Amino acid sequence: MNRSNFNRAVKTGIAAWVAAVFAVIMMVPAASAQDVDFGYRIYKDKAECWACHGWAADGLKDDPRSPPGPSLRETAWDEESLTEVIMCGRPGALMPYHDKFAYTDTRCYGIVMTDLPVNQRPPMAIQTLQKREVAALVAYLMATVVMAGEVTLEECVNYWGEGAQACQRLGAGG
Repeated sequence: MNRSNFNRAVKTGIAAWVAAVFAVIMMVPAASAQDVDFGYRIYKDKAECWACHGWAADGLKDDPRSPPGPSLRETAWDEESLTEVIMCGRPGALMPYHDKFAYTDTRCYGIVMTDLPVNQRPPMAIQTLQKREVAALVAYLMATVVMAGEVTLEECVNYWGEGAQACQRLGAGG
């Protein structure tokens, strides 16, 4: 095979590979509006993520009794990492785990609970979540929160309602 034919074969192979990867990416469905809405309800009502992370997931917690949670709006999470943290919590931090079987086997970070010093063990969440609930919560966070930047007045009004006192810091009258 001469150099010209070899180069053409390599380019054709690369083009076919890129086309195949693109086709696979296009087959992965985006989160549906139903998934995002369900995830919002999990965030707000069942898992009560707002207590530590704030209603807007900006790290401004809404419950003074809750430990502070970081802003989820400023971190470039990917779905896999976010899912793992929700399911497994954060050893050495106060982020609870939401998988009722977490640390009973090595599904979480490859360790079991007894591998962790007592003061490094994450707490169990008050409400555990099923996998579909975690998937919906992640869909909500990825679609509306992760890397979303500053909280907007529109987001506040959507959450709290028109004229809410909570929205005053964003420029709305209360």
